[in-house]
Amino acid sequence: RDAFPGRNRPPKLTINVVRDPAVDNRYRIEASAVDEDGDLPLMNFTTSAGTIAEDGNGRAFWSVPGPGVHILTVEANDRDGCTAFDSHLLQ
Repeated sequence: RDAFPGRNRPPKLTINVVRDPAVDNRYRIEASAVDEDGDLPLMNFTTSAGTIAEDGNGRAFWSVPGPGVHILTVEANDRDGCTAFDSHLLQ
């Protein structure tokens, strides 16, 4: 139960990054965001290196340029002023 009725809360965001065994240097990103206020979160993926291709169903594929340290950031915005962030460090 919300202790402050009427306030907007950020979405709850979870991400899972799994290496794609079929393609070298590619990872599958599964992202999920739930907003307790009933808003439909808008997802955004950014990375320090490589490219990200989204499939529109909360999954994205991250192709990294090769070995190194790479950072993935996922943002879930509830379109009502609250945003949640989560990051994944790939080494």
